[in-house]
Amino acid sequence: MKNWLEKQFRLSEFNTDIKTELLAGLTTFVTMAYVLATIPNILAGAGYDKHTTLTVMILLIIVTSCAMALFTNRPFALAPGLGSVGIIASMITNEGVSMPIAAGVIFWSGVLFIIISFFGLREAVVRVIPVSLKQSVSAGIGLLIGRYQMMQAFHGRVLISHVNEQIERILELSGIEKHIRIEKEETR
Repeated sequence: MKNWLEKQFRLSEFNTDIKTELLAGLTTFVTMAYVLATIPNILAGAGYDKHTTLTVMILLIIVTSCAMALFTNRPFALAPGLGSVGIIASMITNEGVSMPIAAGVIFWSGVLFIIISFFGLREAVVRVIPVSLKQSVSAGIGLLIGRYQMMQAFHGRVLISHVNEQIERILELSGIEKHIRIEKEETR
């Protein structure tokens, strides 16, 4: 087994070992495990069965991540993106599009992504995007996940203390029904 792993993944060539790679894989799993809770809940709001979505998603993650490792020798874990999930949920709930049509849109966007990647256009686009914009997208995804989880936890109501104008504006823009409690600081 150890010889097969060395031959398949060229561990010594990359100055690593099985223990390091297993730890890295566990770290990657823990980092992206939020999708196991977030995505089935989002799609359940669009009419998909939560348990079926979770099962299919786990199988999809296993198959695609193993394929990435075996065929490209790249340490990438693959999972559905929140953008695609958001598009499907929005198309079904807001636009009245059927589930098969929404899934087809995502499928064809994936095919287009592969074609763009094959011809090197994706890398050219990524090089043009400023670092600050790339970082803000990451922050935006975190805020999206946080907003969704707050809406789930508080049934659309949020309790906040020490409200200022910026927080009121953010709540107004996010569409969260707000119940605000302002704690007055005692002056001494």
